[in-house]
Amino acid sequence: MTSEASIPRATYRLQLHREFGFRQAAGAVPYLAALGISHVYCSPLLRATPGSMHGYDVVDPDALNPELGDASDFDLFHRTVRAHGLALLLDIVPNHMGVESAENAWWQDVLAKGAASPYASAFDIDWSGAGGVAPGRLLLPILGRPLADAVAEGELRLQVADTGFRLHYFDRSFPVNARGAALVLQRAARRETNGRGRGGEEGDRGTPETGFATVLADPEVIAAVADCQHYLLCPWQEAGVRINYRRFFDVTGLAALRIEDPAVFQASHRLVIELVRAGIVDALRIDHPDGLRDPGRYFERLQAAVAAAGGERPAAPIYLVAEKILAEGEDLPAEWPVNGTTGYEFGNLACGVLLDGDAVEEIDDIWRGFTGETAADFRSMAIQAKHEVMKASFGGELRSLARGFVAVAQQSAPTEDLESIAAALAEVIACFPVYRTYPGPAPSPSAREYVREACGMARRRIDERAGAGDSRHHRWLEELEAILTGPVGDRAGDIAGGDPAVAARAAWAIRFQQLCAPVMAKGVEDTALYRWTRLLSVNDVGADPDVTGVSVARFHEANRHRFAGWPHAMLASSTHDSKRGEYARMRINVLTEDPPRWREMAHAWRDEAERLMSAAGMERRPSAHDLYLLFQTFVGTWPVSLASTRPGDGGAVRATAPVAPDPAYAERITTYMTKACREAKRETSWVQPDEDYEASVHRLARLMIEDPGCAARIGRDVAPFAWYGALASLTLTVLKLTVPGVPDIYQGASILDDSLVDPDNRRPVDFEQRKAIADEFARLVDGPADLLRRTVTSWLASGDFDRAKLWIIHRLLGWRARHPAIFQEGEYRPVPMSGSAAPYRIAFTRRAGRHGILVLATRLYKRSGFPGQAESHAPRAPAELAIDLAAAGVPRTGLVDLLSGGVAPSAAGPEQWLASRPLAVLSFESDPLSAVPTQSSPSPDGSKP
Repeated sequence: MTSEASIPRATYRLQLHREFGFRQAAGAVPYLAALGISHVYCSPLLRATPGSMHGYDVVDPDALNPELGDASDFDLFHRTVRAHGLALLLDIVPNHMGVESAENAWWQDVLAKGAASPYASAFDIDWSGAGGVAPGRLLLPILGRPLADAVAEGELRLQVADTGFRLHYFDRSFPVNARGAALVLQRAARRETNGRGRGGEEGDRGTPETGFATVLADPEVIAAVADCQHYLLCPWQEAGVRINYRRFFDVTGLAALRIEDPAVFQASHRLVIELVRAGIVDALRIDHPDGLRDPGRYFERLQAAVAAAGGERPAAPIYLVAEKILAEGEDLPAEWPVNGTTGYEFGNLACGVLLDGDAVEEIDDIWRGFTGETAADFRSMAIQAKHEVMKASFGGELRSLARGFVAVAQQSAPTEDLESIAAALAEVIACFPVYRTYPGPAPSPSAREYVREACGMARRRIDERAGAGDSRHHRWLEELEAILTGPVGDRAGDIAGGDPAVAARAAWAIRFQQLCAPVMAKGVEDTALYRWTRLLSVNDVGADPDVTGVSVARFHEANRHRFAGWPHAMLASSTHDSKRGEYARMRINVLTEDPPRWREMAHAWRDEAERLMSAAGMERRPSAHDLYLLFQTFVGTWPVSLASTRPGDGGAVRATAPVAPDPAYAERITTYMTKACREAKRETSWVQPDEDYEASVHRLARLMIEDPGCAARIGRDVAPFAWYGALASLTLTVLKLTVPGVPDIYQGASILDDSLVDPDNRRPVDFEQRKAIADEFARLVDGPADLLRRTVTSWLASGDFDRAKLWIIHRLLGWRARHPAIFQEGEYRPVPMSGSAAPYRIAFTRRAGRHGILVLATRLYKRSGFPGQAESHAPRAPAELAIDLAAAGVPRTGLVDLLSGGVAPSAAGPEQWLASRPLAVLSFESDPLSAVPTQSSPSPDGSKP
């Protein structure tokens, strides 16, 4: 879809905020250029809520965020990017705006003028009053107590500003409309008149200013002013049942936009299009398209606007990726004019192939024995969690949907059935297997299947609860299925069909899907994934823990599918939304390679925890589920030094862990555990935090980290998992840089990254340290070839995995720059292997014309017999491996390993040479016609077809 020149070689994500703005980003650019990055991938840069650390709460789409720097700072940044031959990929947020700050002029105007505001149509607000809010009023659920109590306690204040009267609630500020202002002035005038009429009695003496201040502080006046506004202030707990504007998920401070309105699109994208027109921005990432009414139509409009912009760029499609979370087996709609997703599915795919799926049953047994978990599978847990979040956070939307269903249903639906209809809709939403389906002339075959699957499962679940005596829900589910599999809007964005009844049903179907997406996000990503603690490494955005482990054959199949349909999609292994960094995931993955050892460790650590809690006199103790989560977090993040402790020891390494208290690590873990426990919503939650319980979790974590004996035990236990996890991280890096797609590197993850979920993954990155290492590489490449080979080999032997990972990135991105065709359009072909070591290897070729690469990577290092951290690391084959180079069309001569600089023996034994190395990426030239696989060749994982 996009011209070859505009396809990124690789992207590097930078999180900009007030402490890392344009000038700091400019300072990182030389390092990114040295690494081989082509596109600096920035978090949102538009003006956001003051103090925002992420930028997804835009308050002014027509201005850059001043907290990141002024115009000169931004000019320095983008000119530095250009000067180093790089381009900018910008993250934009079309779904919603931040509305907590008074700096959002659009929202403030709506608050002041209500439905009469010219900006009212920009937001998705229901002014009808059908949801229990008076017609023409906007619910603002921001109070900590009822309005009357807030007034009585002096929390809600009335003040005068340059723009008129305003109501203040702590740090929030709201405009007062003309009616409220008139009320204040009338009260002030009446008080002044009464004071003069009584001749200035003792109690009424004072200046007009002090008298006016008295009126502003009068609780009756404040209450009366609040009561006559276009907005209704109420306790935050009412959001879940009465909210009458669409939000980003359940966040009341993020109001959804009606981006399908051309005027709203133009107003919210003016600056973005100008940055593209000026040649400053070269590519775009679209945040949360599933919140939009019609994402496909939005992408079309965006591409058209870019093409028409003129200026410095050609009238051609822009490189565009969508933050679409795909379920297992789901694909992007083929008609979307995008280059693919932001790559969550690749991260889960790669994580899956780098764990031992055959061990899942034993891992499951350990987990259930430790925690007492009884849920049959993840999906059943996810369905329960989705029901919980609908009840707590989306009750208002669900009832509004039920009322709409009654209005459009072809079968009569009495209003007394509203609750049963809402329950049936909730069951279907809970059972929906994907985030949502989309408008089109008719649903796609896959969309029809998703709808039927959800309705069928919902019917069975309700039948089990209701019994044979109540079958009303059958009618509603049949009607619902008919609506969702009927016309649901056309590609022009207009509702399909000239029949008003058809149009109404299609419009309702879109509203249904716009609710499915946030329920999936909050129920699965932000709840169930924190409850299903069987193996934390697979619990990430878009993952399905019921599918734990990916075969090598399935890995190849997914890569070939991506090459055929979305060859330029992003490939992400860590993102700002990740539950944990890629190195932490790889370390936890290693548990599947030695379940008996994990069982011993978990039970020994529990004994240590019991000892420490008893000695400390702790009465309130963490649950077994949270203990299990904490212990896996230790496996993924416990500080371990993998570098050789003394030179000249033959490559032996002693993995060491700190036994003295580490306040920084303890703070990371306690902050993470607070978030994880609240997201799980079992013992505590964001809505109802149990601070005593959270304190018990924090105390235990600190006790285990600070107790010398316990810390030493954990350090010794974790060390082998950290070692093999580091090796797996190198494999992950090689795969990401060579399979079809555009590799994306999250800030800091160019070396081993054990970050946890935000805010942990927003810690400062030492770019100078990384730049110094990259500079070493330039000198190394210019030196003797033998020195290069020995140095690269020594990193692996000595445990210098940070250098090894950074080298792999530097080296392979350099090759991508020299041979872009191999990676942008080169075919992907698995390489046949056989022998006892074949299940532990992944091998494939990429080829464009005569040029190609052969990739060979190890998986399951521990189980395969690869040396541990105290063993010799001379190259050796872990077991028998036969690689069919002829079937892969790879010549036996001229094979050069891009990673080590080594040259494979030509006439005799390149296969044996390859088999002795854990990782190899070899360049070759050959006749492409020679790459014809034979029918008798074994499949890539060693089995016969």
